Amino acid sequence: MGEDRHYDSFGRGMAVLPELRVRRARRWRRPLAWAAGILAALVLLTAVAAGSVTLYDWLTGRQVSLTGRKVIFSQVQTDREKALSVPEIFEKCRGWVTEITVTFPDSVAMGTGIVFSEDGYVVTCAHLLEGGDGTIEVKTVDGTVFPAQKVASDLQTDIAVLKVAARGMEPAELGYGGQVLVGETAVALGNPLGKGFAETLTVGVVSARERSVVVERYEMSLLQFDAAVNSGNSGGPLLNSAGQVIGMVNAKISRDGGARVEGIGFAVPIDRVVEVAQDLIRYGFVQDRPWLGVVVTQYDGEWPAVRVDSVTEDGAADRAGIRPGDWILAFNGVPISNYTVLNREKDRCTVGDTVIVVVRRDGTDLPLECTLLAMTAADRS
Repeated sequence: MGEDRHYDSFGRGMAVLPELRVRRARRWRRPLAWAAGILAALVLLTAVAAGSVTLYDWLTGRQVSLTGRKVIFSQVQTDREKALSVPEIFEKCRGWVTEITVTFPDSVAMGTGIVFSEDGYVVTCAHLLEGGDGTIEVKTVDGTVFPAQKVASDLQTDIAVLKVAARGMEPAELGYGGQVLVGETAVALGNPLGKGFAETLTVGVVSARERSVVVERYEMSLLQFDAAVNSGNSGGPLLNSAGQVIGMVNAKISRDGGARVEGIGFAVPIDRVVEVAQDLIRYGFVQDRPWLGVVVTQYDGEWPAVRVDSVTEDGAADRAGIRPGDWILAFNGVPISNYTVLNREKDRCTVGDTVIVVVRRDGTDLPLECTLLAMTAADRS
């Protein structure tokens, strides 16, 4: 106890937990000078009753639409079922993996991407693109370099979508994260430390499922694995023994001082990546996420709270009567000590839920009734 541990997200600031300091798995960056619920259940039960599909096949062979095409979550093969050798996994998957270079005015960030469609959609980590406006390039396995545009990104899930003007790209074969087993083979493929170590493959096992980790301000449910990853692996695939993408690498643990921590990496489950990517492509933001409409600052004074710096006009907080300068003490009955707690509790709600937000204003505690809204395109900024 008492050790400093970092969830190193390959990049920005840190949020603080008891015994833990958390940040995203740092992107490789060098100075520029260096160069739907019930309905689905009814459909499933009907299909099973008719004998047309099994529960297993429905979960693992399901299809979703992405950019007008079907993305199929393949039936996951466990290590006991037709597992590929590690060299076979590498040869099968290397064409799906790209190098990503983001050039900012004062630096260069490098990471990894996964090809999601033959017409040029590539997913990567949102934190790779943080740092202002930058020029993005995507390099494919055959050495072709494409200029890329950012379609949209979502820091809360650490997912971003890029688009290159290409046809005939080889899209990744996706597994289904919900069926990943602890102890299964986990293979990471990416570009740690930048171009000099492109196409680096490391091998380990899935260490845990649905690990709750706070990466910066955001609480995420991630796959944990022990294959070695480093700066530059951000956005690369985590693969199972069948060579299917089960996650997108986005974080690792490091420690300041003391003994080194190795073998604790994290990946966003691939079904979550697809879900968010669909919204980013279609709308430019994540649909149906409850939205409060405030900018807050953590308060380190005599009581746990966050200070409201600004309120979006006609947003949920504005309609509830929350004002700049208020201190948010509690949300839906939960004391609010920092932004991470506020964001977590908000995301446990759904759009349309009415909650009580307790604010302190001029020394008086006010319980305000707040109905959560959905974010719109105009609210993204």
